[in-house]
Amino acid sequence: FEGLLTIALAQGIAGMVTLEGAKKNVSLDLLLVLTGALAIGQALIDSGAANYLMDTVFSNAAEWPPLLIIGVVFLMTFILTSVVTNVAAVSIVFPVVLGLAAATVIPGKALFLTAAYAASCCFATPFAYQTNLMVMEAGNYRFSDFLRIGLPLSIVYALIFLGYLIFQFDLL
Repeated sequence: FEGLLTIALAQGIAGMVTLEGAKKNVSLDLLLVLTGALAIGQALIDSGAANYLMDTVFSNAAEWPPLLIIGVVFLMTFILTSVVTNVAAVSIVFPVVLGLAAATVIPGKALFLTAAYAASCCFATPFAYQTNLMVMEAGNYRFSDFLRIGLPLSIVYALIFLGYLIFQFDLL
């Protein structure tokens, strides 16, 4: 962020960008939603709510079948990435995945891949990824458009990924 701000200021000082041009080309709605999503993610982390939620969900996970753990990690990360940005979702889920890797027989690589791929499964809402917000505004899409197309796409994505994990890490 600091690097981008430095570049933007340098371009302004050099006369490459005018304030009017910046106002015209930067979406205030996009900036507000991105800032809000990052703030929500940070608040979940700072307040301990994210850890509490994850600890509650995974309190008995060592007794669960490996595929169920993988599925719940994917689902929790997917839900988080649909509400906050994918970076915030990974930062919330990462400590839990680290603990699950130590407490279960599931290979750590499988759990980390699950968190990474689930956080990248950001098709169902415009808030999950910055580009979704840009496309939403430019294309006059509604939230329901993302759900209608993105949710089925996310399900196919999840099934293909989980199929890969089952065979790659022998999780059955």
